[in-house]
Amino acid sequence: MEEVIAVAMKAGVPMRDGLVDELFEKINGLPGIISSMQKDVKARNPLEIEVILGTPVRKARELGVQIPVLQVVYALVAGVDYGLREGKVFG
Repeated sequence: MEEVIAVAMKAGVPMRDGLVDELFEKINGLPGIISSMQKDVKARNPLEIEVILGTPVRKARELGVQIPVLQVVYALVAGVDYGLREGKVFG
């Protein structure tokens, strides 16, 4: 989240201090919540990787923002997505 917020700020999107902590507090307060990508993996559906992760990765590259964690997450999730699409993961 911190890296995505850094990209947004570099792009001129106003962000307030403490937003990451605030978001995690809200998420942790919701019982039994799972991400949409987690739901897709369980259902063996293709992931929305480009919308959720690809957009901030490309924008970071465009703006020169370093996002080492997000790049690794993007690569790993792309591998899972490929496996799901090819029927080679979770099978």
